[in-house]
Amino acid sequence: MLNRNSLLAIGFLFLLVAVSTGAAQAQGGDLEKEAREIAKSLNCPVCQGLTLYECPLQVCEDWRNLIRQKLSAGETREEIIQYFVDQYGEQVLNAPRPQGFNWLVWILPFLALGAGGIWVALILRNLVKRRQEAAESTTEAGLEEYLQQVEKELEGWK
Repeated sequence: MLNRNSLLAIGFLFLLVAVSTGAAQAQGGDLEKEAREIAKSLNCPVCQGLTLYECPLQVCEDWRNLIRQKLSAGETREEIIQYFVDQYGEQVLNAPRPQGFNWLVWILPFLALGAGGIWVALILRNLVKRRQEAAESTTEAGLEEYLQQVEKELEGWK
C-alpha cells in the first residue's frame, strides 16, 4: 500500500510532467506561429507570386521545416531571413528592405498620392474659378440687356 509521502511524490511528479508538457506545447505553438510568419514574409524561389507559406510544392514544405528547425535551434527571425537572402537573393523577400535604392519603393507611393492630391486640388480650384467667372459674366451681360430693355420701355411711356 502507498503511504502519504509516496502519493505526494507521485502527485508532484504528475504535476511536473503536466506543467512541462504544457510549457512545451505553448513553446511549440509559439514556434509554429513564428515559423508561419517567417514563411509568409518569404517568396517561394521556385513559384512566382506565392509565399513559402502558400506554396504546395514539396521543396517549400522542406523549407518550412528548415525554418522550424532553425527556430528550434535558437536562431532569430532576422538570421533565418538572412539565410534565405544569402541563398536565393533579395527577390526572396516578400517586401523589399527599406534601405538604399529600395527606399523608393517605400516612398514613391506616398509621393505619388501627394502629387495626385495636389493635382486634383489645382484642377478643382481652376474649375471653380472658371465657373465663378462664367457666372459673373453671364450675370453682367444679362443685367445689361435687361436694363436696356427697361430703358426702352420707359422711353415708350414718355
